[in-house]
Amino acid sequence: MKNPTTPVLRPLKAIRAKCLDCCCYQRAEVRACPDKTCALWPYRMGHRPSPTEVKEATAALDTLHSRKETGAKI
Repeated sequence: MKNPTTPVLRPLKAIRAKCLDCCCYQRAEVRACPDKTCALWPYRMGHRPSPTEVKEATAALDTLHSRKETGAKI
């Protein structure tokens, strides 16, 4: 049985809530988040990211994975 006091969040709102939690509920910190390797980074603002943001985040993840594969320091 569901708890009637627990709100059901849509996926983008849930991601935004997680990002706020990660940044101590500071909206400016969410906007300035430097962790582009986080899978939630493109969605942190609570809306669908632009293609540019997705490419930027994907490039950061690809760089991180290639460094791990070659054994380079991160």
